[in-house]
Amino acid sequence: MKTKKQTQENLESGPRIARKLDLDPATIRRWASEGCPHHILGEGLIRYKFDEVLAWRAERKAKSKLQPQPVIQAKEAL
Repeated sequence: MKTKKQTQENLESGPRIARKLDLDPATIRRWASEGCPHHILGEGLIRYKFDEVLAWRAERKAKSKLQPQPVIQAKEAL
């Protein structure tokens, strides 16, 4: 059984995840609001498991490739 400290060692901050993925930290915060797995420790302390973020990102990309893209039609000139 893992201790609380061992479990928390796998958790990383949003800015650290963003650096690893070469993204803006705001992207990681937005992903959390869109369903990316995250862990709340105490009041307002959010942490992520890198492997969970990667898996969620891959699943999201796969889903977006399966969905048909909307066709935007140009308006006729007046």
